[in-house]
Amino acid sequence: MGKPVHPAVVHFPIAFLFTAYALDILHTYRTSLPAFAQNALLGPNDITRSSYYLLSLGLLTAIPAVVTGGRELVMMISKQGMHEADGKTVRTKVKATIAHAVANDIVIAVSTYIWYSRRAQVNDTIAGKIPGTAAAAYAPSSAFVFAEFLTLGLLLMGANIGGTLTYNYGVGFSSLSAGKKEVNLRSGTYADDDKKRIEKAHAVHKSKIANGVQGEKGAALTGQALAGQGSPLTG
Repeated sequence: MGKPVHPAVVHFPIAFLFTAYALDILHTYRTSLPAFAQNALLGPNDITRSSYYLLSLGLLTAIPAVVTGGRELVMMISKQGMHEADGKTVRTKVKATIAHAVANDIVIAVSTYIWYSRRAQVNDTIAGKIPGTAAAAYAPSSAFVFAEFLTLGLLLMGANIGGTLTYNYGVGFSSLSAGKKEVNLRSGTYADDDKKRIEKAHAVHKSKIANGVQGEKGAALTGQALAGQGSPLTG
């Protein structure tokens, strides 16, 4: 797998789970909306059934996201190590990756439990066995909606961390980097090069201050040096 897969597949479970949670929350507070807004929405049974199927799709598409994400973590640690140069401090991006994984694992675990409970509710209740009322059996309980509300925040937090890992640290884009360098996709440069460039700029600034070459004085010295060399066209 030479191309990054995780950044490509992770959007599907995020989109499906986000929409499923949003529909359940909307269903719960539907009666609080103005009449015109309620009339513009799908029927209550359609909303709950749609959220259930979207939840199912979210869990299915989470499988390749988890597998490829775990692979990227293993590759990152094997190539660049877990610790900084001192051998003790854990790299910031490693800690962020672990936090990203834990947050999404919790989201998947909670979503799986809710999906299983709603599935059992449809199979075990009379409403679930009657064609005309089967869709109503998919309605989540208030406790599940509250859990989904909290899980939604965790989902967004995990997605934000994942975006930072991808665009600031280039995690998952090892094929675009050379050796152990980190790619900063926001600036189009290597993270290590950015650090060296900043350190070099600080060193030059300190050197100018130490030598007393500042502002106009530095420009004057440079102009005098160039004038002394003469023009290659005039000989």
